[in-house]
Amino acid sequence: MSRSWNQQDLGQENMTRTTTESSSLSASFESLWEAIEETRERIAKGKSPVAEPPAFLQLLNEEVHRVTRSLEHEEKLQERFAKSLLCEIEGKADSPSYFRAQAKEIMNSSLKLRNCVDKIKAALESIAASADETMDTECTEILAKKMSVHPWNAASSTLAVVLSDIFEGIRLLGASDKRASEGKWEAPSSFERSTTKYWVESSKLTDLLYACVQEVPLLVYGKSGRLTTAKDLESLENDKLWMELSTKISSVYFDSPSMSLYKDRIARKEGAQLLRARWYGRKPTGDEEVFLELKTHHEKWIGATSVKERVTVMEKHMTAFLQRVKWNYSDAQSIVSEANPKMKKEELSKAASLLLRMHELVVQKDLVPCVRSVYSRAAFQASDSNALRLTLDKDVTMIDERSAPQGAWCLPEGTRIRSSMKKRVPFPVFEVKLAGSEMPGSLETLVSNGVIIEAAKFSKFLTGAAAYNSDKIKVLPYWAENPAFNGVFLPTRRSNSIHKQSYASSSPNSNVISTSSAPIVASATTGSEVPMESTCPSRHNQGLFQRFLDCFRSNKQHRIAPQKPARVEPKSYFANERTFIQWSSSALWLLTVAGLIAERESEDGVSYLTNTGIALCVGSIMLLIHAIVMYFRRIKLMQTGNPNGYVDKVGPIVLTAAVFLGVVVLLAEKSKSVVTNSNQGAGGLLRYEEGRCVLRSNEGVSALLYEPSDFAVDDEHDLLLTVSLTQVFGHSKKDPTAAIRQLIDIKGADLEGLAIAEGRIFALSEPDDASSVPMLFELAWQEDGGLLRVAQQFHLESNGGESSEGIAYVPGNTEHGGGGSLYIDKGLGKLNLYDLPPPVAHQQNDKEADDSESTTSSSMVRKAGLNKRLITNGLLDGKVGALYFFEGVMYILHDNDRVLRAWDLSTGSLLSEISLPGVLEGQHQWEGIAIERNEAEASGLRGSNDASSLTVHMTLDTPPEVWSFSVREGGQTGELIFPECAGVN
Repeated sequence: MSRSWNQQDLGQENMTRTTTESSSLSASFESLWEAIEETRERIAKGKSPVAEPPAFLQLLNEEVHRVTRSLEHEEKLQERFAKSLLCEIEGKADSPSYFRAQAKEIMNSSLKLRNCVDKIKAALESIAASADETMDTECTEILAKKMSVHPWNAASSTLAVVLSDIFEGIRLLGASDKRASEGKWEAPSSFERSTTKYWVESSKLTDLLYACVQEVPLLVYGKSGRLTTAKDLESLENDKLWMELSTKISSVYFDSPSMSLYKDRIARKEGAQLLRARWYGRKPTGDEEVFLELKTHHEKWIGATSVKERVTVMEKHMTAFLQRVKWNYSDAQSIVSEANPKMKKEELSKAASLLLRMHELVVQKDLVPCVRSVYSRAAFQASDSNALRLTLDKDVTMIDERSAPQGAWCLPEGTRIRSSMKKRVPFPVFEVKLAGSEMPGSLETLVSNGVIIEAAKFSKFLTGAAAYNSDKIKVLPYWAENPAFNGVFLPTRRSNSIHKQSYASSSPNSNVISTSSAPIVASATTGSEVPMESTCPSRHNQGLFQRFLDCFRSNKQHRIAPQKPARVEPKSYFANERTFIQWSSSALWLLTVAGLIAERESEDGVSYLTNTGIALCVGSIMLLIHAIVMYFRRIKLMQTGNPNGYVDKVGPIVLTAAVFLGVVVLLAEKSKSVVTNSNQGAGGLLRYEEGRCVLRSNEGVSALLYEPSDFAVDDEHDLLLTVSLTQVFGHSKKDPTAAIRQLIDIKGADLEGLAIAEGRIFALSEPDDASSVPMLFELAWQEDGGLLRVAQQFHLESNGGESSEGIAYVPGNTEHGGGGSLYIDKGLGKLNLYDLPPPVAHQQNDKEADDSESTTSSSMVRKAGLNKRLITNGLLDGKVGALYFFEGVMYILHDNDRVLRAWDLSTGSLLSEISLPGVLEGQHQWEGIAIERNEAEASGLRGSNDASSLTVHMTLDTPPEVWSFSVREGGQTGELIFPECAGVN
């Protein structure tokens, strides 16, 4: 170089620069604003600014030319000062803080100059607009052309290159190892790092470049050391970065005819892949290098990060690579080794395996050229580290590759690209790539200041593929909603996909400064300026009915992919299945409740309970349909990554309303029963009344050992026989106050039923568990007539452990020689018929009766059974508590349902349904019944003054009570009318 700079020269240059800058800018501003004021005054008075429009245009051109020279002069001063500072740093080993302060002063001065340019530009645009309006000139168009070039459109990129060398020199000051800037960077074959993408408008590129060079130096592939050469210090170039140092990158992306890779990438499926061929500079030919890159997306729940793998091949092998012919490992190895002759054996093996996987993907997916991206890239990265890499892609253009000739792997060099085959991304793309490091603070400041706008997961491949293949896809990337992309994507989007906002005018004749807070970017079609939103506006929410229909029909319009898709893992699908099962269980439970309610009928027939049950059945079916619709709808949402629409607002409301209705109906029915009982008689419950409702004495046995469960009337011994657990007791018929006495204790039995058949006493014992069977004991009076003994015992068929509590004897038709039958309850309302067993062959004495070995034991065989469904029809439970046959009518006591039914056995018709005496629910339960013709003296109901014809004896198990009621016969056969003291309606 012709001159060496020293500290004195540097200070003199600094002072000269400051003086020149101040005077030049002042002159420019004073002259400019005088012209502005004069023009405005003359226009306000209705006069033209000058005599003729051409004269005004000449004056405007002179002002623009003068300001342009001033701006260029200021930029040259800043560049010279930066280059002098760079020369000063070389050879120094201290004072890094001083040089850093000087470098930041240069940056701040450059940024202030850009602010001045913006103000001057706005003022000139205002003048041009006023002239066009008053003099019918074309000043706006002429001015736009002049301001489309340097220094109006952007700052000098040469200054950013010099500043990069300055900050790298500052980082190396005092460092013992200065090899960082000397080594050449080589791209690794595999990348594992997190990438964040941003959009930046062209007017903010200078701010971004200055921030980047402060963090890491400019990185030019194949170069090392300082980028500012000795020639640069002598001659000044205005666009060194983009004209000389930036790298032109071309990438051809491959996809199948059905766009399978695009669909997987847009849905961000686990394992979604992207395959591209990349080269730098002009298109390679023959033995020149092409880089094949495979990107694989991994979800966080996999535990692996997304990876980009690269392998180098020769251009002449690309055609064979895309052929649908399967390769083996040796085929891939020969291609890789030819392109990488110096590659180590281990690395060669990995590269060959990678190439083989890439080719298998081509064959499997039938991949063909889809779209090409072309752009200029400026990279910022330390040559000895991959921890932080910053890239800025400018002039991003997408080219349609679908028209590539047959057999070619991309459009040949020199192909005429029609305007319909290329689309420009409306703004540069900035990427921050981290490999274990954190986001630099200066870049975070740029985000907060709005210099760069985050564009999460922005993809050149998705943009280009969607732009040229809209007929094959249904989903567009989320940035398709941004107005700046109107010229990129075909007009196949939803008409309401772009949120309507108040934008600044974007017509060519609008030159008013936008007051919108959104950054301004150039439109990809007209070059007009439209706001670039930092976040894509949300679409209008669809209604419930519309979303319901969407589950069953395909949407022919393009849908917009969510900016932040829902995180979907395998457990998400399992959770959806569990939710469906829970809703189905709720629907089935509701159906069960509905069935129970519907089966309940009032005395008048079908009641509101039936209608309510039917309504709940319909509700449960609708709930089940809703569950299956929500199940498939959520699957669709998860498959598309939609983060919205998972909340179910209908199902909980329907379920709550249905459960509430069912509970209310059940409570109302229960309350009705309680109220009915409470209104029966005085006090609403059973009460003692002499001669009509008589409570017999339990004296002679402890209440803890007495649990009467059935009756039998023994007229011969003038006793009311009752069974309790293992014992049989006798109550006096004549004297209700007389003590009771134990007649027999059958060890191991559980006596529940009692009947007298032709003078013979039969006691029914229910089984202890499912493995045992019911037993029938025939009891006989001992010779002294004071106690009972077991004459014989019989085994009945097993009933699975169900309770057997009722037994009754029905005499046969003696005229036709028919014998009587025993009706025995087998549990759950099932009644079986047995022939009356013959009596014992000989009379045992009392001593023999005490010996259990002498008691005969045999089995009884069922001869018939009654219709269980008919017997229990209309009952909630149907359990039989006792049976009693009286004067041709079979009375069946259903203890849990609190009803007594009278049946005609000959016709099978229900004669009457009788409510039982009122007792507190849960405290008492009627267990046994016996009926006899009313004889006051014989029945012990002395004091009865009414014309009662019958006496009904009944037992309560808890607490143990034996009651006798004087009842009347009703108008229907079998109808019994209890007295008022019984508490029955």
